Amino acid sequence: MFSRIISEDHISPLCIVLVGAMGSIGDNQYRLHQTAAALAELDNIHVYEVHPQARYHDAAVLAADVVVFTMTLDIEIFRLIHQRQQLLRPSICEINDYLPDVQVWNPAHRSWSDWRALHCFDQLLKRCDAAQVSTVALQFRLQEHAQRIEVFPNQLVDLPSPRFDADEFIATSDSPLVLGWGGSYGHLEDLHSISAPLIKFLNQHDNVRFELMGDPQFAVPFSSLPAHKFCFYPAGSLVNYLSWLDHLHIGIAPLLPTEYNRCRSDVKFLEYASHSVAPLLQDLDPYHYLMDTDAALLFSNNSEFIDKLTLLLDNPSLRRIIATNAYDLVARNRILAKHVPDCFTFYKQLAA
Repeated sequence: MFSRIISEDHISPLCIVLVGAMGSIGDNQYRLHQTAAALAELDNIHVYEVHPQARYHDAAVLAADVVVFTMTLDIEIFRLIHQRQQLLRPSICEINDYLPDVQVWNPAHRSWSDWRALHCFDQLLKRCDAAQVSTVALQFRLQEHAQRIEVFPNQLVDLPSPRFDADEFIATSDSPLVLGWGGSYGHLEDLHSISAPLIKFLNQHDNVRFELMGDPQFAVPFSSLPAHKFCFYPAGSLVNYLSWLDHLHIGIAPLLPTEYNRCRSDVKFLEYASHSVAPLLQDLDPYHYLMDTDAALLFSNNSEFIDKLTLLLDNPSLRRIIATNAYDLVARNRILAKHVPDCFTFYKQLAA
């Protein structure tokens, strides 16, 4: 079945196979499913998503003009990469995080602290013809290991309608300002690092409520807060998370200054901005570029975090300006359809 779609001279449509998990979390959506769908909209290309354990996995990988292993690591991949090299067909690995530096509180740490996993990670980068990553910081960390690295930042498929009018109001105890954060377990200590000053701030302001979406462990430090000041939602799908953002006014993104965090993407800014939420972000590598844009406020420490949170609370017009600028920045620069041709061009160059 897959032998029919091989394009030896690349005059016929280019066949791209993306290998990865068929999940619903952000990484699966932004880096695999949405990218595949956007590529498929272009002319002269066939795109297939293949699960690593699919029945025709090997046949699909060997038949593709270009294959992208999306955060997939199995020793059998090395056999397939070697066979593709014999066929003069390029292989790419997609790396979303600098896994050798994963924090100890992350569930993935146990696996990635094993020297055998680190060796496979290193060999995957060295044996593939190229790697693709989401940030310049991650490109820098991996450059000594890979033959070639291309940066494709996270993009959004589309934007909901802006809701700026809802953000310019005076917060009261009856109509509080809603501050929020949601994310994966790998951010546990990032959020807990600002929990003490945030709890103190919430206890001092009856017109602010903090909402949290994630693992129940995230809620532990905030359990002493009264119900009208704190609300917890269990983690769900990306669709649920984005829907929840619609009633936030300020979105926070604390990040401890670890090497792993320095290589994270700015996707939390994209999500906040696209839903007209004013971003209050850690001044770390993923968000440095926002320093002079008036599309976010950045903080370096807990004291600055509280100062800028207070500033946003007391200045409704500033919240609206930041939310407007953030939305406009994403609308201009971070829509997938505008960038996916660059990805296609990269694949065509490798295939040629």
